[in-house]
Amino acid sequence: MAFSLDADQAAVRRRVDFCIVKLPVFDPSLGTSLRDDALDVRLEELTTYFTVFSFNTPRHHIFLARSVDEALTASDKDYCLIQNAGHIFYGHGGLASDMLKVLDDCQFVTGRILDRGGYFYVDEQCVLVNRRAWETAGRPSFGVPHQGARTVAVPAFAPTPTGGISDLTPSKFSDISVTGRFGYGWNAISAGLTAGHTVRQWPSFMGRWMVDCAAYRSDLGTWREALLENVVAPRPTAPPGLRSYLHFLGITLGSEDTTRPIFVFNSEADADIPVMGVRDSIDTAFVLAAGFKSNRILDRIGFADKTEVVFYDYNAPALALKKMTVEEWDGVDFGAFFTAVRPRLEAMFPEKLAYLQSDVLHTAGAINKEFQEEMRGTFESFDHWIAHWRRFKTLRHAYVHLDLLRQTDDIRAMIRHRAKGHSFMWISDAFNAPYAVARFSWPHRRKAYDSLADALAEGTASSLLIGGAPTLWLAS
Repeated sequence: MAFSLDADQAAVRRRVDFCIVKLPVFDPSLGTSLRDDALDVRLEELTTYFTVFSFNTPRHHIFLARSVDEALTASDKDYCLIQNAGHIFYGHGGLASDMLKVLDDCQFVTGRILDRGGYFYVDEQCVLVNRRAWETAGRPSFGVPHQGARTVAVPAFAPTPTGGISDLTPSKFSDISVTGRFGYGWNAISAGLTAGHTVRQWPSFMGRWMVDCAAYRSDLGTWREALLENVVAPRPTAPPGLRSYLHFLGITLGSEDTTRPIFVFNSEADADIPVMGVRDSIDTAFVLAAGFKSNRILDRIGFADKTEVVFYDYNAPALALKKMTVEEWDGVDFGAFFTAVRPRLEAMFPEKLAYLQSDVLHTAGAINKEFQEEMRGTFESFDHWIAHWRRFKTLRHAYVHLDLLRQTDDIRAMIRHRAKGHSFMWISDAFNAPYAVARFSWPHRRKAYDSLADALAEGTASSLLIGGAPTLWLAS
């Protein structure tokens, strides 16, 4: 999977250990919930994947702990960010920038602080702990739900204008004995106040980056049905928490509810392209419509007049742009070409088109610069490129509107109909893209991948899949 590089993301990673736990949900009236193992695998995958995606942190740097205390003990950075399985961060540079502000303000614990009518605890969805302050305070236990009597520090605090709880300050507090049902973090909050630290609420600006999971606060069977079946789909009659969760998963980087993105360029690395070519050249190349990596692959592997290029994509506008490019562009000035055809492309589709790399599409000069960046690793000169493009334009080209993950049978039919001799299929990282992981369960992604791989092998003398096999995104 390819991610953007961002200095704020790197700054967060230097300061934070990322941890996932599977905490039973605490209800002040009912106590703690039981957890469902099968559902937890799916929830853990979503949390892990979007933490990787949002903070650009390697998956093996995210670890799974059995408790908050274990997470704090196993960490060694200044802060430990603990997410319950199912909680999601989603964003890039803006999220990282806001998270740095939260880190700078976190004296001891930052979370969703809740009032138990005499003492305070923290919602188990997500909590940030300043480990250096925690160590200085004697490494106190976090505090797990239980029923009984405990002595806790209770601060003076002022309600916020919305009626919630403000940050808890240590300026005025008293130790009182409380008998009742205790939630998560009750001891950490008490220890932090006693040590002179303010316990902070998640600031309101973080709300736009965080997605809560209410799986264990409503109808568990409905959540299982929604998340463990093959495809996430909207459910108008679902509980509100599930509806909002499914809405987020449904719109992530494009779905029926939003425009799917058009990759005008493709900047992913070429490490997955074979170094050696095919002696007799390629008979059929199944390639995505994203950018020009298809040309980089074909130039490396080798093609001949007999080669058929089958462009397939789940995005009809992307295919339309590719068809215009192959049929109309002379290969010389892509910036001028794209600027000229963009209005015509947008007139073909009623929805507003979304372009990734939109920041480089404002001027012909910026577009040409990005084109050079994409192509320079493969094509040694302009003459090399133009000779390739002129030969490429003379090949047979087909354009097929198909979704790798939704239309498994149609994908197999396309391969059976067109694959022959020596064929390859470029799938990029389609099975690990946000659209794939958010909307499709791991068994479905694995089955869809195996299906197309088998079809390609069955219909050819030799075959090659270029791109990433689906990954089950679980923490270490």
